[in-house]
Amino acid sequence: MATGTKSKTRTARTTKVNPYLQALGEMVPKTERTRLMLLSVLRQKTGQSLSSKFRYEMNLEFDWSEFKAQFDQDYGELGAKQLLTLLSQYFGISSMAEAEEAFDQQSDRRRQRQTRY
Repeated sequence: MATGTKSKTRTARTTKVNPYLQALGEMVPKTERTRLMLLSVLRQKTGQSLSSKFRYEMNLEFDWSEFKAQFDQDYGELGAKQLLTLLSQYFGISSMAEAEEAFDQQSDRRRQRQTRY
């Protein structure tokens, strides 16, 4: 009785890997990248709110460099859950998907500003 065996050959798939992204992935764990993304969104949203208040209500110039340094000192060590809680409390961003969308929008605006100059 003959048994029909199929010969399985595997073909190697070659995919182009971006060495920079691969290196970043090896250096910064996903949990830390997520925390840094949340920190960035919270910093940007808070800075925009304060900048508007300084400009329109107080007629003062807002110093982003000083704000960023103080913000990072005050909030830089918070965990992802704490940052998401603050985003929810102050800006209505209550899920990771909403935070990622806000981060993507922020990144798009930054890229557009950079291409103008």
